[in-house]
Amino acid sequence: MTIRRLARPLVHRPWTTPWFDGDAELTSLFGHAPSIDAAARVGREHDARRSAGSWRAALHGARADQVADNALVVLAGQQPVVAGGAALVAHKAATAVAMARVLSGLWDRQVIPVFLMATQDHDTSEIDHVDLMPEDGTLRRLRCPVSPKHEMFHRCRWNHGVLREVLGEVAHNDALVARIVAATTPTRFASHVAALLDEAFGELGLLTVDAHDLEGDGRGVLARALNDTQAHRDVLARGAEALQRVGLDAAFDPDDPRPLVLESRDDQRRRVEADDTSAASRFVDNPTAFSPHASLRPIVQAKALPVVAQVCGPSEIVYLAQARALHNLHDAVAPVLVPRMEASFVRDDASFDEATDTLLGDRVPILAEERALLEAARRFTDSVAARDERLDPRLRRWVRSLERSARRLAEAPSFRGKPADARTSWLRPRGRAQDSVLAWLPQLAAAEHPAAWGAHIVSMARPFDAPVHILHSGPTR
Repeated sequence: MTIRRLARPLVHRPWTTPWFDGDAELTSLFGHAPSIDAAARVGREHDARRSAGSWRAALHGARADQVADNALVVLAGQQPVVAGGAALVAHKAATAVAMARVLSGLWDRQVIPVFLMATQDHDTSEIDHVDLMPEDGTLRRLRCPVSPKHEMFHRCRWNHGVLREVLGEVAHNDALVARIVAATTPTRFASHVAALLDEAFGELGLLTVDAHDLEGDGRGVLARALNDTQAHRDVLARGAEALQRVGLDAAFDPDDPRPLVLESRDDQRRRVEADDTSAASRFVDNPTAFSPHASLRPIVQAKALPVVAQVCGPSEIVYLAQARALHNLHDAVAPVLVPRMEASFVRDDASFDEATDTLLGDRVPILAEERALLEAARRFTDSVAARDERLDPRLRRWVRSLERSARRLAEAPSFRGKPADARTSWLRPRGRAQDSVLAWLPQLAAAEHPAAWGAHIVSMARPFDAPVHILHSGPTR
C-alpha cells in the first residue's frame, strides 16, 4: 500500500496549522493543540477527581473486561450510519487508536481508544443511507429504512432484511457480511456499525460505547440545564464572540431561549421549549426520555468517562470551542481536542500524481445559477444586518443552510444515474473530499484481513501533527 501526504488539509480549516503552532487566540479558544504535555495535564485533572464509578460497564468489545479502573480514554464518535457511513468514521477511530497507543506507551498506563455511538441523536434522514461511486463515475446512494423517524436512535429499529441487502451490496464479501449480520441485534441499534469497527480496529484495542448508556451520569447535567437556562446561554454567547474574533461563525445561537435539552415524546425527539414549565417535573418522573443538546453532549461524556482527548471533525471542533466553558460551569474536565485524520483512497498507484493535482487544484466549480442564488442571499442578509447587526450570526447560519440545500439540489442529477461531470469525481464526489462522502466498507471488504486494513489506516494517523490530506492505495474488488 502506498501513502502520500499532501501539503495542506482539504477537510480541516486553514486555522488548524497556526493553532498547532501555538497561536494565542486560537489556543485560548480551542485549548492547547494536541501534545503529550497537554494530554498529561488533562490526565492529572482526571486523576485528582477520579471516583470509583461504573463507567467500564458501558463499554462494548472483546477486551472491555480488561479495562483498568484508572484507565484514561481517547474518545471519538459519530452517529451509527448504515453500513458504517463515510470514511471519516474509520479515520476518527484510527486517530483515537493511534493517540491512545502513543500515550499508553509513554505513560506506562492504560489509555484506551473508545468510539462513542451517538445513539441519542435523532436525525434519522442522516443515517439511513450510504454513498458509493462505481467505476462508471455516477454516485449511488443505498438506503435502509429506520423507524420511527426523528426519534432517539436507540429507540429506533432498522429494517433488518434491507440492512442485510445493503451490507451485501456495499461489501461484496460474503464472509464479512455474515459475521456482521451475526453480530447485529435488534436490541442494540448501533450493533452492526460497532461490529464493523471491531472488525477493523478491535484487535488494535478499540472499544465502543452507546451514548444512551451514559445517561445516568448526565442526569445532573440535564437537570441544571433545565433549571438554569441563562447561565448556559451566557457561555454560548461568550463562545460565539470568541469565534467571531478569529473570523469563525458560531455553531449555536446564543439568543435561542430554549434549554439545551431535548425530550422524546410521541416517538419524536424535540428541543424543550422555553416556556415549558412542566419539563423539569417530567424529567424527574421519566429522565430516560431526556437527552443533551449537541453543545451539552461533551459535558455528559466528560462526566461519564475519563476523556483525556476527543477526536473531532472540523465542524465539531468549532462547536466544541463555542461550548467549551460549559465544562467549567458543570465542574467537568475539558479534553484536548484532536483533529481527525483525513485521507482519500486512490485506486491504483499510477494515479497518485493525477490525484495530487486534482485535490490540490481549485475547488470544483458550482453552477452559475447556484452562484447567483447565493450572491442574492448574501445581499439580502447584508441588508437585514445593516438594520440590526445583532442578527448577523443568525443570518450567517441561514446562508450556510441555504448553501447546503442548493448543493444537494445541484447534486441530485448525479444520484439519478446521470454521467459524472466537473462537479462529481472519484476523488471529489459532490465537490468534497472523498473521505467526507464515500463509504469505507468497500475498502475493508476488499482487504484480505480486516485487521490488517485497520492497521494500515492507523499507521497514517499523526494525532500530534497539524492535519494534512493523505492519499493511500490498497486492494479493491
